[in-house]
Amino acid sequence: MAKKTNKGTLKGSRLWALSYALSSLRTHKVRNIGIALILAISIAVPTTVFAWTETGMQLAVREYFQENTYQFSLSNDPGNFDYTALAAAREEALSSPFTEFAQVTPSTTGILRFEGITPDWEAYYMYGMNYALGIKDCRVIVVDNEILGVWKEELDYQGNFSLSVGEVLV
Repeated sequence: MAKKTNKGTLKGSRLWALSYALSSLRTHKVRNIGIALILAISIAVPTTVFAWTETGMQLAVREYFQENTYQFSLSNDPGNFDYTALAAAREEALSSPFTEFAQVTPSTTGILRFEGITPDWEAYYMYGMNYALGIKDCRVIVVDNEILGVWKEELDYQGNFSLSVGEVLV
């Protein structure tokens, strides 16, 4: 049977790497300054680019929304008359720093009826061919003066753009 020899691992100083680095800095100053500059530039340039890119993107987005009004509308699924989710959606929209105004505006469908002009009708189809049948409809939006104050900046109008009790804006 062969005799086993146990070769132990060689133990050295834990500070060898640090002492070698320091002595290398002392003996090869020009080379180490070049390496230090390359490392500094390779870290600084991408960091600066990323920082300026992020800042530039934020400035571009903020400037765009200051110059261009963006409006969007949320609505329930067709046939769903539970509007409690719209209040939560309004609160979520208001939590954005880009949202200036959010309002839930109830709306319905109105039927235009003029005596002797529009035909009599018995049924109105929400998604049917009402115009082909001669039924004229419109969207009726229930608003207050606060909403009108926001909308008047987006619309061309003449006169007073506000409502009193019993008035209708067409």
